[in-house]
Amino acid sequence: MAILVEVEQGGHFKGRMELIKHIKGGKLSPSQAIAAFCYECCGFHDQGRFDCKVESCPLYPLNPARTGGTVKRKTLSEEHRKKLSENLKKRKA
Repeated sequence: MAILVEVEQGGHFKGRMELIKHIKGGKLSPSQAIAAFCYECCGFHDQGRFDCKVESCPLYPLNPARTGGTVKRKTLSEEHRKKLSENLKKRKA
């Protein structure tokens, strides 16, 4: 429980309560889990207040403070959409 002590002594930023809840065995929503992870990754402070610039992190696109605008969405070609639609119909059949 050493990490719990460290978290409880950390700054009171977004993700702190979520991380404490997780450590104590509570269930988190996806957004709470992301906040807890970022809080821990950022050294128990400042999560959500600045762009961490860790672009290799799989959660980086979900960081609300990241610079560079919104999350890039994949654009599908019409051909790809048709293939996906056909595959979905096959699965439902």
